[in-house]
Amino acid sequence: MIDLFDLKIQPDRAHPQFTSLRNSAIHGGARKLINAAFSEMGDPNGNFVPDFQGHGFHNRLFELSCYSYLRAAGLDLSSRYERPDFIASRGAQSVAIEVTSANPHTEADQDISILKMEDLSEEEIHRRANEDFPARISRSLRRKLRHRYQDLPHVASKPLVLMVAPSFEAAPGVYIDESLVPAFFPAASETPDTALFADPRANSVSAVAYCNSFTVSKFLRLGDPDLLANSYDTVCWGVALIGDHPSFLEFRYNVGAEDAPPELWSTGVTLFLNQNAANPLPANLLPASSTFACDESGIFRTVRGFHPVTSFMFIQPLSDPAEA
Repeated sequence: MIDLFDLKIQPDRAHPQFTSLRNSAIHGGARKLINAAFSEMGDPNGNFVPDFQGHGFHNRLFELSCYSYLRAAGLDLSSRYERPDFIASRGAQSVAIEVTSANPHTEADQDISILKMEDLSEEEIHRRANEDFPARISRSLRRKLRHRYQDLPHVASKPLVLMVAPSFEAAPGVYIDESLVPAFFPAASETPDTALFADPRANSVSAVAYCNSFTVSKFLRLGDPDLLANSYDTVCWGVALIGDHPSFLEFRYNVGAEDAPPELWSTGVTLFLNQNAANPLPANLLPASSTFACDESGIFRTVRGFHPVTSFMFIQPLSDPAEA
């Protein structure tokens, strides 16, 4: 089995967050889970390892996360085709999956860990959340529309889902799914014609899956929960929606505690269903803890159980505290 953490590029070209993950004493379980996912998924393009270790770290980590999410959903994944990234099937149902992320500008700092988070004014936070963030995500998705995946014989007549992550600046997971509603749904936009689902080219897109929790910390929590529960004080906190409760709620829990909410790969995933899709996504084919949809009555959200809108994690070992 290939070890993704056996350095194959020059050390000065290694991504800073790859280096931190590679050298961390805490993240052994995360590295094991990442390697296992890569061993199953394979490398259809032949350049995964140098990308993962270098400038493409966040893109490749997200690809492994999406693979892990689809496999955890009980879907069979075909490796016969180079694009889109996955053809996922369950019984007679299948869906085409393309993975993308909104990335930093080339001149920007590639380290997007929470330790690099800027101290911003409330005005700037509001502008970034309601203007920059939706615009960046929309641009990433519209670039995918140019590839016309629906014209590929193995994609034609199948639902197509674009899975997207925010990876463009420090602590991008603070950006919440609700901010994307006006960017996607014409009914929620002040300029309906500019919404993604109003674009005729987007008729081929059945849904967008927004995944701001597919991070190293996710692999850490799922990779070795017993270690976190027994050897560390591992605290998760943030804002969530829970079931039918209509308001955002602050949460805080210790990983592994009896009252901690169960965590799956689908926890934190939001599906935005395109009401104009040529091939609608079958119900329950892709799991998500939250779904936005639109019908004659308007746009509505469905929440299943615990849906973290944004979250942070802090690990304090018995000695030498460190933040994950």
